[in-house]
Amino acid sequence: MLDYYILKDGPQPRETIQATTEEWILWWTSHADQRRVAQDSILTSKGLANVSTVFLSLDHGWDGQVLLFETMIFPDGSWLEQYCERYATEAEALDGHHRIVENLLVNQKPDSQL
Repeated sequence: MLDYYILKDGPQPRETIQATTEEWILWWTSHADQRRVAQDSILTSKGLANVSTVFLSLDHGWDGQVLLFETMIFPDGSWLEQYCERYATEAEALDGHHRIVENLLVNQKPDSQL
């Protein structure tokens, strides 16, 4: 069975709330503008990298940890096509997004460990 989540209204970082199917459908269809957490476009030596962090609203943590947010990189080329990080909270997602953007600007890689 799927667990549905919605974001409480308010400033970032927002709290997530577990929701019924009906509450989730209503929130999902009426809050499209709130599902994107952050977005940046970074010009790197490899081309343009679009960094997008979104609220997934469904648990994407398959190992027991609830993961509701995701940062992905959508490049002009294929050098970062598969890069993705997931987070439990919006605060973690914002921190991760900003870290990835900074690493792309400084190191030309999404993670300084790569």
